[in-house]
Amino acid sequence: MPKKDSLSGPERLARMFCKALLERPELTRGDFLDLITEQIAVDRRRRVRERAFSMEQFEPALEIAVSNGWLVEADGGFRLTREGADMARHTRAGRTHTRTGFR
Repeated sequence: MPKKDSLSGPERLARMFCKALLERPELTRGDFLDLITEQIAVDRRRRVRERAFSMEQFEPALEIAVSNGWLVEADGGFRLTREGADMARHTRAGRTHTRTGFR
């Protein structure tokens, strides 16, 4: 029997937000949305349809990331927190990035 994913789609996407921001920890809302749209497209090509992220999960995932203290909304954009960077380095959600230090 296949292993069931224990994270909800929005929570997996929230973790992917943090992974995507490791290289650029602060983005305007527009740049953040562009980055996530690109990440979702990549995810849809790589995964089976049932597990792929969707834009309908964007707002719930953003609420999860902010409420967990992983992202902070500031000056019309989003900033990755130290907690978000630590979580991103230790999660498998989203595309794999080079695990560089937090700035």
